[in-house]
Amino acid sequence: INIQHQCQAHPVVNIEALVATAIFLSMQETMNFIAKLKNMSLNDLDSKLNKDAIKWLHNPPSQPISIENPSTHFSISAYLALESMSQNAYNHVCQATCSSFASSLGADDILSFYNVKKLIASYMGVISIEHDMCCNTCIAYTSPFSQLKVCPTCEVSHWKEE
Repeated sequence: INIQHQCQAHPVVNIEALVATAIFLSMQETMNFIAKLKNMSLNDLDSKLNKDAIKWLHNPPSQPISIENPSTHFSISAYLALESMSQNAYNHVCQATCSSFASSLGADDILSFYNVKKLIASYMGVISIEHDMCCNTCIAYTSPFSQLKVCPTCEVSHWKEE
């Protein structure tokens, strides 16, 4: 049996026209974000990606990563198994492992939460991208809001004032 399904064509949406016709400020802001995302590239300043991160995205590893060190392997396995748990849970598992297997080779080399997280990020090419945020969590100072001195929602200063 040959089943064919014809997909509907995606509608053509003129984002710029929607931005121009948006009446409410929140709609204008939303449409501005959408327009910015539509035209964004990895090289834009708003992306805050460094050259190494861009290179990694264009050329990811093509082979599985081989982890030979048993302590590193355990650390990564424990971290991934406890992904929805707290840092405290990870630390307790590692402490219990170290005390239970104190005489085992590598028990003292289990990675800290910070170091295993950093190692996984380096294997995966993940980098931290930080944007300032309103202290009341109204907005992130990025894209259309990147140059604002005051939050448009709560009117609190972008900068910490002493």
